[in-house]
Amino acid sequence: MFQSKIDKTEENKITITAFEFEIVEIAIKYFYGINITVFLNISYGIKLLQFADVYGISDLKKSMESYLYHQKSPMNICEIVNASILSNSIKLREHCFDYFIECMKKSVFIKDLDILNNDFVLNLLKASFSHCC
Repeated sequence: MFQSKIDKTEENKITITAFEFEIVEIAIKYFYGINITVFLNISYGIKLLQFADVYGISDLKKSMESYLYHQKSPMNICEIVNASILSNSIKLREHCFDYFIECMKKSVFIKDLDILNNDFVLNLLKASFSHCC
């Protein structure tokens, strides 16, 4: 699991340098069956989603996809969309896409539209015109 982004030393230690300590610590708690939701916020959820994608931890990835989807709001949806794209989370991206369509229909203000992935915006624009007639 940790083959690609780690350094093993002769002391049977593993050093993970691509993620901050808190993220690795939460992931380890998850591996031991500890409920990690009390440690989570959107930022940690996104980083854990990326961690799970990098190291191929499918159950953690599914858990973070679900967590992030249930935490979505007009104030953080752009950040979650971008994370879903970077983490190859098709299911989360599709759910966010549907949420965007709902927000558009209701004219809901979405924060940080300028950070949204360009391809996602283009697909959203295409979908909005295909549903209008």
